[in-house]
Amino acid sequence: MKKTAHVVIVILLPILGFSQGEFLPKGQSGLGVSVGYALNRETTGIGLGAGFSINGIFDIGLDYAKASARQDDAHSVSTYSPFIAFHWLKQNENIKINLSLTANLLLNSYTDRYRVDYNSYDVSGNGLLFGVETFYKIQSDEKFSIMPLLGISYSSLTLSYKDQNGMPLLGDDGLERRDDLSRLNFSIALPLIFKLDMAKENNTLLIITPAVVVNKDANSFNISLSMIGSKLE
Repeated sequence: MKKTAHVVIVILLPILGFSQGEFLPKGQSGLGVSVGYALNRETTGIGLGAGFSINGIFDIGLDYAKASARQDDAHSVSTYSPFIAFHWLKQNENIKINLSLTANLLLNSYTDRYRVDYNSYDVSGNGLLFGVETFYKIQSDEKFSIMPLLGISYSSLTLSYKDQNGMPLLGDDGLERRDDLSRLNFSIALPLIFKLDMAKENNTLLIITPAVVVNKDANSFNISLSMIGSKLE
């Protein structure tokens, strides 16, 4: 079960990791929305997200994602995840890379059924996810750019177990059983950034992001489609 939980986390990472401020210049605020799909040998996932970037430096937002085992829909995760991001370094003439720090709160992040003898227990979990990303924007022309990205994150979950009457599962010591799970996760992505001319006074970006995420339990492939709108100064 622990492995299944972290396979799910791997699936969700890129879906929850979208931060619109990564794609905006310093001093420009904007609103972003994103949809994503992810899969590996055991799990598939979908996600939705929306957020707002303040001056391209601070981001706040909310993500929703759901993933399930490919062979058994009873093993699933449904997550609401408020997030914040701080874009510490912004690429310019003097700074050659970007550097961002992110934090996600994972609410009700793991839901499953766990059997002990003849009893069945609901599994739920909450947790945190902290990440660091570095990336470099390569401008092809005025309308298109790419942004190779490397990331590392730390995820932590606490799982609890309750029966249909709300009574907790007890461990061998007679205390309520809780499982604490943590992993390091590594990601590589290649956002493809298209600038759209929907209105001259607006800066509208369409972003397609393929990504691979790895931890000790599994590797996953992910694809997301995002749109960011901001006012030009």
